[in-house]
Amino acid sequence: MSQESSGPCFTCKECGAHELVVTHTYAVVAPYTASAPCTCGQASDGVAVERVYHLTIPYHEWGLLDERHQWTYEESEEVAGAQKQEDRSQVFCSGCLEGIPADAWETSAGAPRVSDDSHEFYVHCDGCEREIEFGWSYPERGGRIWPVECTDFNPSACWPEPRYREVWARRDWLPRRPCRKEGDSLR
Repeated sequence: MSQESSGPCFTCKECGAHELVVTHTYAVVAPYTASAPCTCGQASDGVAVERVYHLTIPYHEWGLLDERHQWTYEESEEVAGAQKQEDRSQVFCSGCLEGIPADAWETSAGAPRVSDDSHEFYVHCDGCEREIEFGWSYPERGGRIWPVECTDFNPSACWPEPRYREVWARRDWLPRRPCRKEGDSLR
């Protein structure tokens, strides 16, 4: 966050820094299909076994929060810890299943997609990396990011980041405006 004529919007109570970093973590899910040939002729389509699985690859991106409470990621990288999970396996010829050499498998990849429920956002002090509580201009993580420790923070003008919802409810900070989704209430 930049300094304005009236002073900095944020000053860390631990280290005195004025910049905030926004980190966004998410997962990309890449589907795959692997098949091995039937060499004995028992399977009508020539496939002995087919395995459908997906690879979940974690990513994170980060950037500075500006004085308008917006951020653009400056860096993005894959995080170690990709996970492979088999969704289903079908055996068409059990006789050929035993002893399939590794180089006999054919693998095709589907279109990767970002997992909708994998998004997590964090705001940290750039000086000491202390996590800072924050809210959003709109429900469902829409709009600008409003850190609680900024001088221009107004709890009645934003919605909490989901993990802070209970804390905001205890403080009576939850917005009294209707949400975008019908039947979905923050109160």
